[in-house]
Amino acid sequence: METIISALIAAAATLGVCLLNNNHQLKRLEAQLKQQREEAEAQRELQLKEAEKKHDETIMLIEYKLEHIEKKVDLHNNAVERLYIVERKLEVDEEKIRVSNHRIDDLERFHKP
Repeated sequence: METIISALIAAAATLGVCLLNNNHQLKRLEAQLKQQREEAEAQRELQLKEAEKKHDETIMLIEYKLEHIEKKVDLHNNAVERLYIVERKLEVDEEKIRVSNHRIDDLERFHKP
């Protein structure tokens, strides 16, 4: 009978130790999982911030290039407008030269002996 009681006490102690050990391992595992989740969240936040930073840099670069292109277009349009004005003046000057040439021709014909 003593052997059975000793065996039962040993079994109960073993079972108690196993339960305590399992409980400790479960808490440790939960703590590790919590830490891993926190680290993953922190990493996601860091990646999000990096992506936002790259996005902002890209937007700034696009805005810079767009302003540069706008300046080029303005210069081009200004050059086209000035060229149109010059061409109109050139037409007027060419007409004046033609008229002057006709007058010179008329004067030369009139004064020819």
